[in-house]
Amino acid sequence: MSVVSVSLNYALGIFNLIPLPPLDGSKIIEAFLPYEAAKKYESITQYSFFILMALLLSGALSVLSYPIHFCSETTIVLVSKLFGF
Repeated sequence: MSVVSVSLNYALGIFNLIPLPPLDGSKIIEAFLPYEAAKKYESITQYSFFILMALLLSGALSVLSYPIHFCSETTIVLVSKLFGF
């Protein structure tokens, strides 16, 4: 149960960093863009749902499984060594 919980939390956190306008990753990108580029970047907001669905259906987001798995396993191993499980 703890493995699933840790993996789900990492998955949600990493998914939220995708740089599409409704997600938090877009706010990070916009902070580093000049004003004009940020306005153009913000204009894709109306298409971001379709972009996200295309990424999900095409399997392009499967690349995120590697850092999620690595972070989850590392956390579980560190906690188990720390508490002696």
